[in-house]
Amino acid sequence: MSKRIPAAVFLAAACIGVVGPVVGRPNPPAHGAGLTRTFQVLYDRANAAMERRDVDGMLADIDPSFESTSPTGEIHDFAFAVSNSRRIADDAHSISATSRIRSVKVSGNRADVVVFSKLIIVYEQPGNHKKVTDIVTDLCRDTWVNKGHRWKMVKSVDLKAT
Repeated sequence: MSKRIPAAVFLAAACIGVVGPVVGRPNPPAHGAGLTRTFQVLYDRANAAMERRDVDGMLADIDPSFESTSPTGEIHDFAFAVSNSRRIADDAHSISATSRIRSVKVSGNRADVVVFSKLIIVYEQPGNHKKVTDIVTDLCRDTWVNKGHRWKMVKSVDLKAT
């Protein structure tokens, strides 16, 4: 049985299912063309936290009002993201995560980021202790809001998952 989850939930990290820099660090500054780089840094930090299975680091820049939507229309809230991320982090033997930004559109204090992410999760299958690798790729549209000079992800829509 696969433990596959929407990547938006786990990257947010991704996409996360699940995104954020190390707790206590401010977001890098964002100015004009540097905005794409700013978001890439945030995704890279979230991916690094994910690979360390540091759920608090992954969720550091997720707003409590966060919602993710799967390709089938299922909506998940922040509490689901937290519990599911902790379960996966606890069960995983290893995690590899990458994200590449496709586009950034800004309107006022809001940014929509389209990002392609790939997760490779290795875990032990319950019952027979066989190692299983789950590969998840996602194209997501993540909505970020700048709150007090910090970007917070408030929404992630999974546009395409495999």
